[in-house]
Amino acid sequence: MHDEIAAISEDIEAYIRLIDDCASYDQRVFFKELNKNMAKLYMNGLLLADRYDRAEVATWDEEDEEDDSYLEEDETPADEERLERRYAIYKRAESKLTTYLGAADTYNLIQPYPLTEDEPEEAYTTTLSNDLAEIYEDLKEVLPELENGTIDSVEFVVRFDHWGDHLTRALYIVHNLLSWYDD
Repeated sequence: MHDEIAAISEDIEAYIRLIDDCASYDQRVFFKELNKNMAKLYMNGLLLADRYDRAEVATWDEEDEEDDSYLEEDETPADEERLERRYAIYKRAESKLTTYLGAADTYNLIQPYPLTEDEPEEAYTTTLSNDLAEIYEDLKEVLPELENGTIDSVEFVVRFDHWGDHLTRALYIVHNLLSWYDD
């Protein structure tokens, strides 16, 4: 397990550097590096998530869905500060990326499956800067926990399910942008 954590930690550090330094890259070079990095992040995230017990995660998710009163009731000032720090990290990254990406930022997404039986497929506009900033925010927080061995297995899988979703969308968009550059 140590090798998997070391591999994903290196990939996380590389991703954070890419986003932090995006303005220093030619956009095509940035997309190429980002594409390679996100593919490695996703693969290593899958390998690490597979080590954890998904049944435990499913149980944890069901408990959360049944009782969401904990969201505000149990929130402490420390939780609020942590959320404010995370939001500030997200906003800085998202703002920097929005400026850097320019016209390449916005794309249309079709939800590939109904979210519930009563909901039809839905198309909406979103941004690459949002996807990349969401990944950045989650990875900035998870990196020290991975390196210190303090991250809970359930927490990692739940977080991977979140940033992995953003990452797969971003990977698709970046792949297509690179195809456009190559034409």
